[in-house]
Amino acid sequence: METCGDVTKKRTVSFYTLGCRLNKAETGTFTKQFIDNGFSVVDFEESADVVLINTCVVTDKAESVCRNVIRRARKISPDGYIVVVGCYAEIEGQNISKDVDLIIKASEKHKIFYYLDKCEEKHSLLQVFGPIKEKVATVSENALNTTFFHAASSIENGNTRAFLKIQDGCNFFCSYCIIPYARGRSRGADIETVCTQARELISSGFKEIVLTGINIGDYRSVDGDKISRLPHLLRAVLSLNGLERLRLSSIEPNTITDELLDVVCDAPNFMNHFHIPLQSGDDEILRLMGRKYTLVDYTNVIKKIIDRIPNVTIGTDVIVGHPGETEEHFVQTKNFLQDIAVSHFHIFPYSLRKGTKSAQMPNQIEKRIKKMRARELIELGHLKLKARLIEEVSAQRIFQVLFEQQVSSGVWEGYTSNYLRVRVRPKQASISLKNEIRDVVIISVGEDLYLEGEIIADK
Repeated sequence: METCGDVTKKRTVSFYTLGCRLNKAETGTFTKQFIDNGFSVVDFEESADVVLINTCVVTDKAESVCRNVIRRARKISPDGYIVVVGCYAEIEGQNISKDVDLIIKASEKHKIFYYLDKCEEKHSLLQVFGPIKEKVATVSENALNTTFFHAASSIENGNTRAFLKIQDGCNFFCSYCIIPYARGRSRGADIETVCTQARELISSGFKEIVLTGINIGDYRSVDGDKISRLPHLLRAVLSLNGLERLRLSSIEPNTITDELLDVVCDAPNFMNHFHIPLQSGDDEILRLMGRKYTLVDYTNVIKKIIDRIPNVTIGTDVIVGHPGETEEHFVQTKNFLQDIAVSHFHIFPYSLRKGTKSAQMPNQIEKRIKKMRARELIELGHLKLKARLIEEVSAQRIFQVLFEQQVSSGVWEGYTSNYLRVRVRPKQASISLKNEIRDVVIISVGEDLYLEGEIIADK
């Protein structure tokens, strides 16, 4: 009888990724590892020998989706081997152990094939993949681990933008956030490894790289007596031959320094877009949240970026309904967002996370109130984004657009350097624009908050 050691040879694997860009980067590395170990990748909706689910725990909604995906995976691949990784696996692993076959915690991600091979000692292939399979023990870890799992997108995932992990974990411990308990302390990849991974991404055909992590502004790499921070890393990556576009994922306002702006201002391949979480537009709520800045600090950072980077766009995250948020606090937040030069909103109703400080606070807000406040800010965000798009049309700007996907017959969609969505209809209807960068002149605003343009070569 074939043994479980052969699980890593000539088998099929499917993936399902929830949550942040960091998870996407890690799924990219898992994909490459499975392919290197003889697996063929199939769609999640197809039956597979191994199903790897990369999970999220940032909200209760994310947890619910994770549970639903696990159930779907079992239904789609009833004889498959269900492997769960990610933050949900870290925080709620014991609650799902009966539904899956292997839970890989944060410090053990680099050992996934070691644990798959461990079945060889006790189980036959039938027992692992068949209806009588036994459960493999959950892999445990201390949430304060310091291991670093290097990760980057894989071309096999079908992405146009590559996500490259440079940092993991967080030391900030905001009152509402469970992620530091799931991901551990802040730690960074060494610059040489990041540059090597970036070169590989460029060689494989990626034209845009997004540097990602849990708290990338806190990036820190130590080599003997030498300590490197994010500006040092950016200088190294931006100088790589063949790198056409580089972005940063979400970065905390109190970590954006003059030195960082000095580096990116002079780099033609750095994209003029920042995503800078605000979380609340009221100083009292920011204090309750454990955020490390005031509204004055945030405003000064935004102004500094706008003054130094032409035609930059800025996005933000806001949590509504944090414990203690009164109607006055919410109105203050709405007014602040109305006035600040931010055009992309990600709005989240506060989600209670067991074990966090906010979960123990008095004055928890009713669900209906949180929904109502979220709806108001989402509507405001749509109005502000539309106003920004109208500005671009009025200016008749020409953008270099990296095209990602065909959204309908003859219509292609991509993003400008400042992260505005653009759609075009090339004159050659059969042409593929995937992963192509083209000069586009903006002509109008689409109903679904995108820019409509024409490729200059087609005019």
